[in-house]
Amino acid sequence: MFFQVRVKDGKGKVKKVISSETLSKRYWDDFFKGPSDGENTKTNVKRGRKKNRVQENDSMIEEDWNL
Repeated sequence: MFFQVRVKDGKGKVKKVISSETLSKRYWDDFFKGPSDGENTKTNVKRGRKKNRVQENDSMIEEDWNL
């Protein structure tokens, strides 16, 4: 559940009112859309680290076989 939001200017006057329905729709649209390619989320960071570890392990295995 989202509450109505009132955006005010520097003088305290209400510039814009965002309804709870609009906020809910925005939230769920973003939720189902998922992160964009450029966003740096925990999942993307973990995948990047894991991929680097695998690449390092592969190179170590190849060196062992060449012995």
